[in-house]
Amino acid sequence: MPSALRRTRNSYTLRKKIEVLDGFHRAGLSVTAFHEANGIPESTLKTWLAIELSLRSLGVALSRRRRHGGGRPPSIPFSQGLLTYIKDLCRASRAVTVSRLIEFIKPEEPEWLQNYVATKAPDSLMRLLREFIYRHGFSRKRATSKKLAEDELEGEKEAFATEFWSCFSDVPSDSIPLDVGVMGVFKAKLRRLWIEDATVHNTAAHKRRATIERAIQAWDEISSSIIKSSFEKAIPRK
Repeated sequence: MPSALRRTRNSYTLRKKIEVLDGFHRAGLSVTAFHEANGIPESTLKTWLAIELSLRSLGVALSRRRRHGGGRPPSIPFSQGLLTYIKDLCRASRAVTVSRLIEFIKPEEPEWLQNYVATKAPDSLMRLLREFIYRHGFSRKRATSKKLAEDELEGEKEAFATEFWSCFSDVPSDSIPLDVGVMGVFKAKLRRLWIEDATVHNTAAHKRRATIERAIQAWDEISSSIIKSSFEKAIPRK
């Protein structure tokens, strides 16, 4: 027994429905005559006429234009001003550094800076500005012969550790001087304090005093256990 033919059901967009309704009113034809002229099913057209007001109220959104572009909001909303400042640095033959960008942001966008630091780590801000510089092509790399290969660096580390512990193996751990291994923690705290400092220091004397005060505060936040553990990690005993 042959199977019954299935009726094809058309799908119409909201814009298409409104266009059909406008054409129907302009033509001044009956529903049947309009169906024969345009191929729109009579039942479909009658349904659209019954809900015409609702369709047109929804159609208003089709003619509205966005005030803002869609998608993710920019991480730096004042990027154009920041880019202009970078260009000014280049025109003045000054190096484009993250520290100078932060010094520019502090007085210009203090609220944004405070909100960003309060919700994210200081290193995140440094990384964001560094990527902003790279993305706009204001960073360049120069060839250098001062860097060593990984195996050479490892050899230097082992040789220094052997020489150091042969000379200072009997020195108590509480009298060992500051090691470079703790400087990472110390500098991270210095960066955080510097970013959080909203004061604008106009003179060299004020800048030096603020630097000294931040160094003292950062050092007070480092415990003796961090110093000992970082030192042992940097120069392991054989």
